[in-house]
Amino acid sequence: MKILYLLRKRPDSLIKEMIVEQGQENDITLVLIQEARAGSVPAGLPGRVLAMEDSECSVAEGMGIKTIGFQDLLSLIFNNDRVLCI
Repeated sequence: MKILYLLRKRPDSLIKEMIVEQGQENDITLVLIQEARAGSVPAGLPGRVLAMEDSECSVAEGMGIKTIGFQDLLSLIFNNDRVLCI
């Protein structure tokens, strides 16, 4: 199953545990939006990590994280089995 997580803020330990557990049997994609783009990416999370484009400085700069636009985000939403916004 393909699961898309839209992370609005850094995940707490419970959310991180859930993502790691689901990542064992599923294809996980994490998209950093809003406040989640301002900090460092939490270590140990499975799957692909992307960040929303913005004219302001984001976590993606200098960290090798691919940035995506709204069109890419819509494609991800429609191409995943589940979408969770946290």
